[in-house]
Amino acid sequence: MISRRHMLSILDLCLTPVAIIIAIIKGDKSIFTKISSRLRNLVWKRRLKSMGSGTYIYPHVIIHSPEKVSLGKNVIVNNFVHIWGGGEVEIGNDVMIAAHSVLTSITHDKYSRPYSSKNILRKIVIEENVWICSSAVILPGVRVQKHSIVGAGAVVTEDVPENSIVVGVPARDVTQTK
Repeated sequence: MISRRHMLSILDLCLTPVAIIIAIIKGDKSIFTKISSRLRNLVWKRRLKSMGSGTYIYPHVIIHSPEKVSLGKNVIVNNFVHIWGGGEVEIGNDVMIAAHSVLTSITHDKYSRPYSSKNILRKIVIEENVWICSSAVILPGVRVQKHSIVGAGAVVTEDVPENSIVVGVPARDVTQTK
């Protein structure tokens, strides 16, 4: 028996060609953007460990080991974000990740020879209401606590306390948010 959810998805897919034809007749090209966005998010929803409602993943996002990556509700992952999920990545609700940011839960052992012979996996946790600005880098094992901001270009090597703003290389706490 087909569930109600699957029936609605099938109905939606059947109506999509009709919507495309109507949009072409009207000269509305935005329908293609809407459809590609919807399809992209459907694909990610199936591939990720979990993905909450209202979450949007822009084009050109790369996620390695997506089955180990969880996204909460209302998460925005902007263009050209790269996530290495091998050591697990957990992102809470209402998180914004700006373009060109990197979250990597995997690194190499500096004592092994060759370096590529041993991977070190450490979970990254981004709690709720966090803003990761453009080109920020979050390294393995880091926890960014709720209501925090990671400044543009920051390299986060240690946990970020709640209500903090961190900037720089390596990232340091410059102030507390309210």
